Amino acid sequence: MRSDPAVDYVVDILEPHGNQYADNLSKAKALAEYTKVEDRLGRIQLIHKTTDDGGTSKFIRLDLTDMAVRDKVLRAFSNDELYHIFETDGIIE
Repeated sequence: MRSDPAVDYVVDILEPHGNQYADNLSKAKALAEYTKVEDRLGRIQLIHKTTDDGGTSKFIRLDLTDMAVRDKVLRAFSNDELYHIFETDGIIE
C-alpha cells in the first residue's frame, strides 16, 4: 500500500500468475474488467516469471490500467493470445 495525500492511501493489485495455469486468461479478464470500473486503485498488474536466453529470471508485467493493454486482454480468446500480449505489451524487469 502506498500513500497519496488526496485519498490517504493507494492500493495496488500485483498478481503473480504463471501462464502454466488453466485459469490464466479468466483471471486476466476478471482483473481487466475490474480495472474498468474501479478507478480508486493504483497499479493493477498481471505478472509472469520468465527466463531469458542466458538463464536469468525476469518478470513480465501487464499493466491493466493501460486502456490499450486492457482492451487486448478483454478481446483475447486463449491463453496463447494472452501470452502473445505479454510478449508485445509486457514490461520486463
